Amino acid sequence: MNWLVLGWFITCSFVPQNQAVLKDYNGTAYIETSGSYENVLGLSLTTFDVFKIWTELDTYAVENSILSYSPFQSNYRIGAAMIVDPFIIEINHECIHPTLSDLSGRKVGYLSNTTKLSITMHGSYTLFK
Repeated sequence: MNWLVLGWFITCSFVPQNQAVLKDYNGTAYIETSGSYENVLGLSLTTFDVFKIWTELDTYAVENSILSYSPFQSNYRIGAAMIVDPFIIEINHECIHPTLSDLSGRKVGYLSNTTKLSITMHGSYTLFK
């Protein structure tokens, strides 16, 4: 059993296709961000292999030049879990925020937030040795 484990990750992605359609009483808004880049940074702490907390920052951007880019949206995630095999009981919160209101003449970004309480049953089976 581990007393305290620090986990981390970084992910860099190219997003060749990304579209959103938002509808309200005033009409429909189309958000087109194809050709953008996504960078995700994450940290987690796990104690006694039972309690875990984590956070992630997910940023979308378009390239201005080979040396710079303009971020237009950031997604923030935070969560906590208790692991009691075979169950994981957790709470997650995610919020999405635009970081630029105008990008090349296009209105980009939207606000969103979600909080979830969940219970997951998990397992694994060895198929071949």
